[in-house]
Amino acid sequence: MRLAIIGSGDYADWSTVLSTYDYIIAADGGADYCARWHSTPHKIIGDGDSSTISFTVDRDQHTTDLQKALRYATTVLTADSSIDLFCVTSQNRTDHTLAAITTLLYWPNVQAIYTPYQILYAPQPAVHLPQASGTAVSIVPYTATATVSLAGLQWSGTVTLDSMRSGISNRITQSPASITVTSGRVIVSLDHTYGN
Repeated sequence: MRLAIIGSGDYADWSTVLSTYDYIIAADGGADYCARWHSTPHKIIGDGDSSTISFTVDRDQHTTDLQKALRYATTVLTADSSIDLFCVTSQNRTDHTLAAITTLLYWPNVQAIYTPYQILYAPQPAVHLPQASGTAVSIVPYTATATVSLAGLQWSGTVTLDSMRSGISNRITQSPASITVTSGRVIVSLDHTYGN
């Protein structure tokens, strides 16, 4: 099952992408975005401070709307489920963006974060990138050191990232490209612009 969680952060039109998902959860104001895309979420959850759409609110202020949505997602996930996050980053809420990235790193079912300009991955242990040749890719370590094997990129091979090489930029030359993490953890940022 492919599951999408829609937040109320930075907006892009993901209506076409979302049509490929089996289950959609709107986290509070994410319900308004779903309405814009003419997509009806299977579940709306949150504390009711962001949405203009009526739903049964969860007033727990010790969890964020994203955490509420993830907690609910665990009740519908199957063994082979994956979760992608949309509209969970924000230019004016760095705390929300950092929380979303942390979720990507530590929730095993969360596969990707879609922002208006990039798709973020935390390969466990690999990610395959079917995007077109020339697409920019950045890799940033999330641990003190990380080693990755790169294939189908302009600079392929094995690379160790640490305090002296705290991130690298690259380009896809052959689709699908792949990034395999052999030690440590990394965030992969893939350039992709969506209509706003």
